Amino acid sequence: MKMFLNALKWRIVERLDELIELSDEELDVKYPKFIQQMKIGKGYLRGADPLGRPMSVVNTRLHHKSDQPAETIHRFTLYVCLFSLEQYFVQPMTPLFGLQF
Repeated sequence: MKMFLNALKWRIVERLDELIELSDEELDVKYPKFIQQMKIGKGYLRGADPLGRPMSVVNTRLHHKSDQPAETIHRFTLYVCLFSLEQYFVQPMTPLFGLQF
């Protein structure tokens, strides 16, 4: 129960619902260069690992800290994780998902 409550608290603190509710264009206005991160392929869903868990990749080779505000890349990384979790609920249940940097 404690892990569930900690996860729920983290979700509230990180404002994950905002990433779900706002359109990509609205996120780009609020977090400059958000859409640019998608266009250059900085983060994407890779498929599944051998155990069937969804895998997200954030390509650090494409990351240059001066190209976008730190908050934008933080929110983008959470966005990529949420996309992976969405795949988690579409497929048969697996216990975890992977995030590769």
